[in-house]
Amino acid sequence: MPGTSIVQKLQIKPNRTALFVDSREELEEHVPRLKAVPSPAGVFRVTYPKGSSEVDRDGIASYAKTIGMQAVAQIAVGADRSALRFKTV
Repeated sequence: MPGTSIVQKLQIKPNRTALFVDSREELEEHVPRLKAVPSPAGVFRVTYPKGSSEVDRDGIASYAKTIGMQAVAQIAVGADRSALRFKTV
């Protein structure tokens, strides 16, 4: 998203990581390296636009399975976005 950046060097592992994506390209670019950022008991969420033809719940969950993650919950993030929470399997 415009105006956002990714922190590449962390001294500690955060409890929560949220990734906002608007395209499949962003999903595939960022999820593989960010999935290891939260602490083992932490939360990793991918937030995406509702009604998008490019990224949706099923497509994100399906992609996540290919890299060893499983969607465990979905929440609404305001009127125009949703988020999936993942765990590593």
